[in-house]
Amino acid sequence: MIGTIGNSVVISSNNNFSIKNVGLFKKNPKLILSKYLKYWLDSSTLFKMLEGLQLIRGTTQKFISLGGLRVLPIPCSSIEEQHAIVSEIESRLSVCDKLEQTIEDSLKKAEALRQSILKKAFAGELTRAWREKHPELITGENSAEKLLGRIKAEKRLTAEAQRTQRKTKKRKIRIAYCKDTKKMRKINKNSNPSSLCALCGE
Repeated sequence: MIGTIGNSVVISSNNNFSIKNVGLFKKNPKLILSKYLKYWLDSSTLFKMLEGLQLIRGTTQKFISLGGLRVLPIPCSSIEEQHAIVSEIESRLSVCDKLEQTIEDSLKKAEALRQSILKKAFAGELTRAWREKHPELITGENSAEKLLGRIKAEKRLTAEAQRTQRKTKKRKIRIAYCKDTKKMRKINKNSNPSSLCALCGE
C-alpha cells in the first residue's frame, strides 16, 4: 500500500484485476466481514497502532509493506457482533453524509445569494432609497455624466503632461571641445561646433 495509508475498498465484482503496489485481503466470510475489515482499515485507531508498531515506513511517501500487512492487528468478534458494528457505523455515517449534503446545499445557496447581492448593487437597487433621499448629490455637478467628464479631462491632462515630459527627456545636447579654452561646452543641437567660442563668449 504505497502513497496512502488505509485507503481501502471492498471489491464486490468478479472482474479480473491487475494488482500493483496494493495489498489484497482475500475474504473469509466465516471469520470476518469485508465491510467490517474495511471500516477497521479506515479507522484512525489502526493508524495510531501502526505508527506505534513502526509498521509505517517511508518519509515523503509513506507505505506499509506486505510483511506489515501480514501481522496487521485486527480486533476479533463474532460474525453477529460484526454485523451489529457495521450496521451502527453505516447508520451514523449516513447522518454524516446528510450533514455534508446540507452543508454543500447551504454553500450553493450562499453563493447564489452573494451573486444576487452583487447584481443588485451594480444595478443600483441597493441604494435606491439613498438616491431618493439625497438627489442633490447625484444631479448637476455631482451627476455621473459630470463626474465622468472630469475624470476624462484629468486623464487627458495627465497624458499630455507625460508626453511633454518624454519629449523633454529625448532632447539631445551636443558637447564640443573648444581648442582655445581647452574646455568642453554644451551647445544647441542646431549650432555649428566651430562657433563654440562665439557662443560661449570665450
